[in-house]
Amino acid sequence: MARSTSTRRRQRIAGAATAGLLSLGLLTACGSGSSGEGSSDAGAKPRSSATEEVEAKGLQPGDALTAHNFGFTMEGRDVEYLAEVSGLSTEEEQQTTHQSQDGRAGRRLIPGAGSGGEVVVVRGMTRSEELTRFAAGEIAPETASIVMYDFQNRPVKRYEMEDPRVTKIDQASVAAGSDGTSAETLTISFSHLTVH
Repeated sequence: MARSTSTRRRQRIAGAATAGLLSLGLLTACGSGSSGEGSSDAGAKPRSSATEEVEAKGLQPGDALTAHNFGFTMEGRDVEYLAEVSGLSTEEEQQTTHQSQDGRAGRRLIPGAGSGGEVVVVRGMTRSEELTRFAAGEIAPETASIVMYDFQNRPVKRYEMEDPRVTKIDQASVAAGSDGTSAETLTISFSHLTVH
């Protein structure tokens, strides 16, 4: 009884591993370990020049969408790379008007004043003196940005915060004698957020 359960479990694991390799393109449906050499191109998908360019750089299609880095800038100067960004949120009040643009009566929502927001960032291994001083409240920049970079370190999106202030610092615990690095988490509040 135990033997048949073990065999079924191994078969399920092998099936899951095969499905994962097929989805990654590391294994073809014919069972070959290589999808490029000796395989038939009869059922191959059409290839674009962009796909060929990405693969020539040693990347698989889709890698460019998943390999993001985050950077922190103050007053337009790059300060430090971040290990993690989470909880970026802001709210905007909605106001109602009871007149449409053509003069007829109607109800319409219009954007109101923003109420600010906050973001939580985890500092990476490269800790800059400037971000340390900002966290300590020694400097107060008018603007700071979180920049998302693609796999080639080109800016993809910029979240610009006005009047940023560090409101909370969490230092992860590290046991004495351990070789792990200590992660520092900063909660940053701001008055207005602009996405570029």
